[in-house]
Amino acid sequence: MVAPRPDFRRHLAKAVLLAAAAATAWKALVLGLGALYQADPGHATTLDQGNASAALALAKQAAARPDLRQRAGDAVRRALTQRPVDGRLFRALAQLDQGDATAARRRWQAAALLRPADVQARAWLADEAVAQGDFIAALEHTDALLRVAPAQTKNLFPILAQWLSSGEHTAAFAQTLEQRPPWRRSFADYLAREGTAASLYSFAQVAQRLRRGPAPLDPQEARGLVNRLVQEQDFERAYLLWRSVLPPLQESAGMLYNGGFEMPASAAAFDWTLRSTPGAGVSVEDGGTSRGKVLRLRFSGVPVTGIGVEQTLLLPRGVYRFLGQARQQDRHGTPLEWRIYCLAGSSRLVATGPLAQDDHDWSSFDFRLAVPAEDCSAQRLQLAAKRDAAGRPLAGTVWFDDLAVQAQASPGGPPPAHR
Repeated sequence: MVAPRPDFRRHLAKAVLLAAAAATAWKALVLGLGALYQADPGHATTLDQGNASAALALAKQAAARPDLRQRAGDAVRRALTQRPVDGRLFRALAQLDQGDATAARRRWQAAALLRPADVQARAWLADEAVAQGDFIAALEHTDALLRVAPAQTKNLFPILAQWLSSGEHTAAFAQTLEQRPPWRRSFADYLAREGTAASLYSFAQVAQRLRRGPAPLDPQEARGLVNRLVQEQDFERAYLLWRSVLPPLQESAGMLYNGGFEMPASAAAFDWTLRSTPGAGVSVEDGGTSRGKVLRLRFSGVPVTGIGVEQTLLLPRGVYRFLGQARQQDRHGTPLEWRIYCLAGSSRLVATGPLAQDDHDWSSFDFRLAVPAEDCSAQRLQLAAKRDAAGRPLAGTVWFDDLAVQAQASPGGPPPAHR
């Protein structure tokens, strides 16, 4: 094999160096132009008349310098001849066309069409739609904006709540929320925390509209709103909202809801709130083919200060019986009792029903409940450790099933009618 000649090696090395120098020079030129686009976009558009980056930088400068507006507009139009589907260029032209509202609107629309995630275009079109009184379009653009920029919820939810509070746009909100946008649940939660009485009332009307369509609110979405209304002692409206989100087969809720624990507990006020607390584990389990789901409480042998089993009731004035079935195993220590409090006005205890202490298989229990006429338009049913035995350990397992409230006839009159 013949070795390469020295002069060949020199020419090869020179060619490699020249290629490297050319690549470096091109990179420097590109970087230099990139810096030039930002530092002096006017000069950059002269050097590279169709460059979109330079045209956009010049348009940005023109926002603070009206004397550049014409030059920037020309630069953007030249760039559009080379990039006719660049939504950023249409947005820039819309911002520059302040004297021609019709042209600006068309360009904002083109910007949103070509770049659906363009936050500025969507915001402008939403504002424009509000000015025209077209809240269906305004919500369409707001929905698109929230889908691509979820962080905007902190800025847009207060605006949506304000639109809602007028009471005039419930149909538009229902039409938007019927599409199940990803922000629907978080907007309901926002209203539960921050909404005014007017916005909560309007949202209840939206929920009624959604109920008649293909995408009704579910109990989890309505939970915060229902609980907020109960907290404000607006019991009737809270109950109507809660009933409006129940599936059709569950609408005949009775005076106590889900007493057989066959449906998942939502923690909304008129459904069960079930939660484990220190020393008291709460769960729903399978009770066998003949019984279905049952509520189980397992106590670990320590003092229990609270048990997470409760439900809000809406019983009219009258006499009732609270009844159910219970099973106990290895239970000892603090006695248990069911309590019912009035919630309207200042909370006060109106009835208690202690459980037997001894172990037993499934057996029935019941106790009498009288709802007074004054300050007791809503009640809270709660399982608790007996007060006079506070501090004593509680151990064992208890199951409950088939809980119910039944109206009793008052002397000389019929039983109270449930709402």
